[in-house]
Amino acid sequence: MDDPTRDRVQAARHGLADLAVVGFALALVVATPVALSRALVVGWLPSMSALVVITAAYWIVAALRSRAPYLLKAALVVGSAFVFAAFEIHDLGLIGFGLPVFVLCAAIAVAFFGTRAGVAVSLLCTATIAAAGWAFVSGARLAPAEVSAVLEAPSTWAAAIVGYALVVGVAVAAIGRLQGDLAALVSELHATSDSLGRQATEDELTGLANRRHFLGRARAEMVRIRRYGEPGFLAILDLDHFKRVNDVHGHAAGDEVLRAFAELLSTTSRGPDMPARFGGEEFALLMPSTGEHGAMTVVERIRERWRSSPTVVDGEPIVSTVSIGLTDVRPDDPGIDATLRRADAALYQAKAAGRDRVIFEP
Repeated sequence: MDDPTRDRVQAARHGLADLAVVGFALALVVATPVALSRALVVGWLPSMSALVVITAAYWIVAALRSRAPYLLKAALVVGSAFVFAAFEIHDLGLIGFGLPVFVLCAAIAVAFFGTRAGVAVSLLCTATIAAAGWAFVSGARLAPAEVSAVLEAPSTWAAAIVGYALVVGVAVAAIGRLQGDLAALVSELHATSDSLGRQATEDELTGLANRRHFLGRARAEMVRIRRYGEPGFLAILDLDHFKRVNDVHGHAAGDEVLRAFAELLSTTSRGPDMPARFGGEEFALLMPSTGEHGAMTVVERIRERWRSSPTVVDGEPIVSTVSIGLTDVRPDDPGIDATLRRADAALYQAKAAGRDRVIFEP
């Protein structure tokens, strides 16, 4: 499980712990008086004292749940269920609520702490049931008269332990499988979200920023230039005679040429620069905090390296050149479209002048 998936699963567990604490706190408002009313019939039992303490603990943690740590809330839910079930089965054997609460305890342990914790808690619950059974069977613990024959029979406790083990085994396996499926689903959703995010901002073929993402960054750069008066430059780069590359060598080779130019553009530009593919064989390069000399140096380096670095496809070198239109990003430009028009005009001049050159449009 990767870190983002683990974080999402943990966040889900935090939410489940909060829900369990509040839910049990509200449920105990009704359940506790009902359970305590049994004292009129069977007398005051230790399980009733435990229930009063558990109810108070739930209300304290529920009141502080935004500040209470996750482990405290989860441990309260699992621990209180175990303590109540243990007292209940010690007091009343199988006629109380101990057995079903033990099942719930193991299932909650899996949900909060994982399958291993659920198995450990279920083994502890099994041992507690077995100890209570031994106490009733051996006579160390006296059962209520009306059910003494049932609770003192070894076969009753053997059936209870086997039934508990089967139910808990199925519950732990099911919840563990559900958690695994949930983690896988969260991981898949995370991967899908990342993929959609990349599709929204990246060009699929080259991995560079796409036109939409580039223009967003360029608009933000214009705001910065207007605010602080720092220089910035924009270049439009277009591969010369690229249609000929596709016609002669095929579109697969053309794609390799585009990827090779994108890689050169990325490695030759500087850290703050933002290269992008506008579409087809047209690229762009935004150079923040850069003067005319620095911008010209960068684009000339790109042009020269591209001309001297043929792209080898299936053992055949493909030589290509690039024409570049360069302009500055001005504080008085009404928008990025005005800057792009100047860069496009400079690119058109570079093409008209014979290609494989840089034209600066001041």
